[in-house]
Amino acid sequence: MDLEFPLYVFLDTNIIMRTGFNFNGGALLNLRKYHDAGAISLLTNKIIVNEVENNIQHQAKEAASQIKNFIEKIYCINELRHSDKHKGLFQDFRKQEWEIYIAEQWKNYLKETDCVVLQNSDVNLELLLDDYFNGRAPFELRQEKKYEFPDAIVIKSLFKFAVDNPVSSVIVATEDKGWENALAGRKNIHVVKNIKDILSYISKEYKPEFVEKVVLCIADSHPKIIEHVEKYVRDMNIDFQMDYDDIDDFDIDSIKIAMDSIDFIENQDASVAVLAVVKAVIEYSFFDYENSVYDKEDRHYMYTHVGQVRESHESQLNITVNMKLDESQQKYYVDSIENDGNLVLDEDTCCESERIDSLYEEEPDEWIGEKFYSTCPDCGCKIGHQNDGGNGFCSSCAPDH
Repeated sequence: MDLEFPLYVFLDTNIIMRTGFNFNGGALLNLRKYHDAGAISLLTNKIIVNEVENNIQHQAKEAASQIKNFIEKIYCINELRHSDKHKGLFQDFRKQEWEIYIAEQWKNYLKETDCVVLQNSDVNLELLLDDYFNGRAPFELRQEKKYEFPDAIVIKSLFKFAVDNPVSSVIVATEDKGWENALAGRKNIHVVKNIKDILSYISKEYKPEFVEKVVLCIADSHPKIIEHVEKYVRDMNIDFQMDYDDIDDFDIDSIKIAMDSIDFIENQDASVAVLAVVKAVIEYSFFDYENSVYDKEDRHYMYTHVGQVRESHESQLNITVNMKLDESQQKYYVDSIENDGNLVLDEDTCCESERIDSLYEEEPDEWIGEKFYSTCPDCGCKIGHQNDGGNGFCSSCAPDH
């Protein structure tokens, strides 16, 4: 992109939802900083304003309900109900009206950024219907075309704004392919897929003289950033999504970091998104149902086995490095480091996995290759979990009884 400042920035509803409605932090905060610096002007549409508010209403209420239900199912903390210190844990979160607070933050964000809200009274209905009946974007390849009318109205309002402001550049962030197709080819409208692309472009083009200093700061601060990541991960800030009972051991093999994007840069401050690639080894135990024996008649396990697994994982941790400018040396230094979530370890991040438990105890005098816990009354063979017929006889004799 080769654009002139200030830029107009337009965010589709799905982009705002992706931020988790975090209007006072993260990417939306950086956009507001660039507005305050005079680099951008925010642009939206009345339909988008209402869609965001409706999504806040629905999702906040749903989250409050899910949290309430989740806490109610944790029986082991019921005693906390009698504690004044913890009574807030069992309140009905639906009555907290989170949706009202979050919606208010959305309204404040629009106000504080002087966001231009496009109206739709001037949208040409004939042109809209012509697009609809001829299957032009955003109505193309859609089974439920009538639901695309709000998008089509917003897009038409963007077209009108672009025509009325020919010297201004509008960057539209959307994940919707229909939007992308409809906006393609417009001279002063440019489409990206996320806010990060917008922030990265602004950071490199708005204050290019500071970019090199930011890059040098990241390079000089590698040890400090890695040390922070290691401490954060070793404090078990991990989201382990495997089927396990206990984590027995956790160790870090290596940590590598790379600058992802410059999300904000101004004379005194800068924020940089950094990816930390963490290689780790984790050992965990789990209840091994396959190698445990359940007595269906007595309804209890006659023999239980605990499995142990050692796995190697490689996963990414997203962090934000905030910088300040040392005016005496004219160079940036790391002011703080923020963690954008926990380190996720799941099936996709697993590189190697091996069982490290033994199904056989090292007591060869009592059992060899199998743990026997009974004797078949018919044939006299020893019964273990591999030949248990489930009715007191071995698997060979069980059908006769």
